[in-house]
Amino acid sequence: RYDRNRSGALSKRELRAALKDVGIDLDRAGALSVMRRYDADSSGTLSLGEFAALAAELGLSPAQGVRAELRPLTLRAISSIVACEADLTQTIVDCGGLDALCSLVGTTDDGASRGEVLLALSNVAAGTAEQVAALERTGAFEAVAREMARGSDTFNREAAWTISNATASGSTSTVLAIARGSRSVEALLELLPA
Repeated sequence: RYDRNRSGALSKRELRAALKDVGIDLDRAGALSVMRRYDADSSGTLSLGEFAALAAELGLSPAQGVRAELRPLTLRAISSIVACEADLTQTIVDCGGLDALCSLVGTTDDGASRGEVLLALSNVAAGTAEQVAALERTGAFEAVAREMARGSDTFNREAAWTISNATASGSTSTVLAIARGSRSVEALLELLPA
């Protein structure tokens, strides 16, 4: 479907089109980073096997329609991308992905989607100090702290990891901003048994 020239492999342009269909809009640099990671034979294209490895890591089944269950798959893909190298995480930051993720923290009741949103935020929080600062500017920690009151143990465990990752990766000023402005400390203390 995406192999327009029927070469048996995906070029960077074809890869971008395939990923865009699942909600991942990469620029050329982002597509190049993904290509470098999965192009095992260094051919400059992704063979069917190489693309299958990428699809499996993103949680996509080759037989599955690309648009089926778009939200959970998109969130899984974003989680997988931000779990990789800092430059791939930066691609998500640069294309407005943090705002999109933050807007989903309190709006989805689907447990799988809630978990994927937090996993993605947690992975960004484990990134560079600049990425943690970008996450703080979006209001992510306020949204996470608000949701911790109604979250399940699984949600709260991932929320605690998100905050923990940020405190380990962020600059002192960002960590202070998170602690003072987001109610994160209070939310964590509420999880402790009496």
